Amino acid sequence: MTEDRGRAVVLNLTRFGDILQTQPVVAGLIGQGLSVSMVCQENFQTAAGLLDGVDEILPLPGAGLLADLDRSWPEAMNRLRRWVHQALIPDTPDLVLNLTPGPSSGLLARLLQGRKCLGFALDEDGFSAPSSHWAAYLQAASVNRAASPMNIVDVFCRMAEIQTPPPFRLRRPDSGAVAQAEDLLVSGCGASFQGYIGFQLGASDDDRRWPVEFFARLGELVLDRLNWCPVLLGTSNESALGSRYRSMSSAPCIDLIGRTKAEELAAVLAVLRFLITNDTGTMHLAAGLGVPLAGIFLSTAQPWDTGPWLEGSLCLEPDLACHPCSFGRICQHNLACRRAVSPETVLSCIESRERAGEKGLSFSGARVWESVRDSKGFMDLKSLSGHDAELRTRWMKIQRHWYRQLLDNAGFQTFPGDWGRVDDLTSFRQELESVSGLLAVFREQMALVAKIGRPAFRDKAMATWNRLQAMLSEGQCFPILGRMWQSEANVLAGDHLVLSSKVREWEAFVQAWANDLR
Repeated sequence: MTEDRGRAVVLNLTRFGDILQTQPVVAGLIGQGLSVSMVCQENFQTAAGLLDGVDEILPLPGAGLLADLDRSWPEAMNRLRRWVHQALIPDTPDLVLNLTPGPSSGLLARLLQGRKCLGFALDEDGFSAPSSHWAAYLQAASVNRAASPMNIVDVFCRMAEIQTPPPFRLRRPDSGAVAQAEDLLVSGCGASFQGYIGFQLGASDDDRRWPVEFFARLGELVLDRLNWCPVLLGTSNESALGSRYRSMSSAPCIDLIGRTKAEELAAVLAVLRFLITNDTGTMHLAAGLGVPLAGIFLSTAQPWDTGPWLEGSLCLEPDLACHPCSFGRICQHNLACRRAVSPETVLSCIESRERAGEKGLSFSGARVWESVRDSKGFMDLKSLSGHDAELRTRWMKIQRHWYRQLLDNAGFQTFPGDWGRVDDLTSFRQELESVSGLLAVFREQMALVAKIGRPAFRDKAMATWNRLQAMLSEGQCFPILGRMWQSEANVLAGDHLVLSSKVREWEAFVQAWANDLR
């Protein structure tokens, strides 16, 4: 770490895949002349080690802190104080960037005393104080993932004030590691195959996992059609899935489940011709290494926000009206989404990449997307299965256009694309107009409270506030907008002048959006 470089400390206390998706932020900060220290949970420091350009990894001893809390909270505070002191060596950071929503990470960001703090923070009274609209957006989207129209990598970059994200390029495995991976695959299945295809069988939740028997059938299909040997990937906790796969498939395979650490997994991925995966950290590792892939998004998973940040990647969803489902809800359809995407459809996706111009490809039962860039450089999805004209697709693109203008504070321009059927959007427009009307009423009531100050006027303003919050948070169209409004308005509640200005800003935004839907 040279003396003339500033120092950035990046906090990402989430899981394997989310840490990997920090790579464009790391590269962007390095491009600004900063060295980068990465704070992660102790058990995910191997993931941080895959990031290219990180000067220092600062693993947070979360398990130790929790154990100390069980014994004595002063011991936990002393451990945290020692950790912070070590993190501040050799100097106070020029920038602290906290990408993890929540009060505990916000407190940690505050303790690190950065000269500048971006992302999630706490104010001097301990209340949440996002540094920007983009941070408030991510906080709201984290509990409304099904409604989120922007890839999390793009959001991370905007939170870091990186306007043009660098490519997603993780640290490449060295040539020796790749050679060892090649030898491992050849020794495991022979050298008579045209290539190897990875199968990531597991997922963070069983509801989000494509059935093992479908993977087994796909293994037989790719062997027959492409002469590729399947390579089973996963952690030791998923070894039973590998056993089930082998009992169901007549095709040879190489079972590496539980046999690869993070760096070894990266080397194996670098050898593959293709990867089929659930929405997992392995998917993001492959994307960061430029490996062709198809991700399968089931249950609550959807590719608009957590899809691979690699152009040309494929994403498959079940073509069902109920998908994606909301977190915390019990499925009323017997998990039909898990079986909607057939092995034959996934094979068609592979062949669409391997055999350009292949005739007779079928994507039955699935929405198939290709990752592409939109006109602003954000990751977008292009339908390969004829779903571009569907209402949900159009609505996702419309939301991204309008949210981006609000979050960038860039003025309001009409949506440049094709609305399609305008009458499909009537309910969205009506809800926006209702919100705009309530904002206008609330603004006028606040003016009366400031001028006259009678309790009756204050009570009426609070009643309007509650109606507005309920309309936004409980409606089907704008749950993210509702949480953003609640976050920003709560922060400004003590300053009538600033809050009034914010209400005018929101009123203009909502009305402009409604007018655009006419």
